[in-house]
Amino acid sequence: MKQMPEVPLWPHTIVLLVGGSSRRMGRSKHDLEGSDGRTMLAMAFDTAHQVGQRVLISGPSDLMPELPHVLDERVDAGPVAGIEATLKSGNDECYLFMPCDMPGLNPDVLRHLVDGLDQASAAIFEHSDDRGRAVLPLVLRTSTLTHLQTVIQSGARSIHHFLEDLDVNEVPLKGDKCSILININNPSEWNDYLQSMISE
Repeated sequence: MKQMPEVPLWPHTIVLLVGGSSRRMGRSKHDLEGSDGRTMLAMAFDTAHQVGQRVLISGPSDLMPELPHVLDERVDAGPVAGIEATLKSGNDECYLFMPCDMPGLNPDVLRHLVDGLDQASAAIFEHSDDRGRAVLPLVLRTSTLTHLQTVIQSGARSIHHFLEDLDVNEVPLKGDKCSILININNPSEWNDYLQSMISE
């Protein structure tokens, strides 16, 4: 049998965004376990590890302490705080920001996204339904840091607002967008996701 050639790893850094109080979930989402016993954070790492050369954590240093970490400098600023801290770290010139609460993401989907950056400042998946643009996962150049800091200083805290004035490539997403881009926010959504995995 002919062996398939290995897919080269993306030569940049993947950042797992781990943070937030998870009030709607009632517990830390990254600790939720799937049917195979892996936590959501472990699932995200396993996926990221197949795509990029480096993986780091934006979140508490006791989570996967063997990995490099970037700690937020702002309190209650949401994901933009982790993004800002990462861009300021000087670790790389380009990053893929990947939330740990989107278990439908897979290596092929993420490779498609990073390939879609091209010469733009950022890349996100195209989203055609009434929920608007899916701003995570997000590929971002370090050169966007100054713009992000200006947005934060203006009082804005959303990734949507940050991306408004950037050159953003919207990458078409093939397949079932609802299952790939599902974001787990509460116990009901997590249970529904687990049931969907069992029924496949």
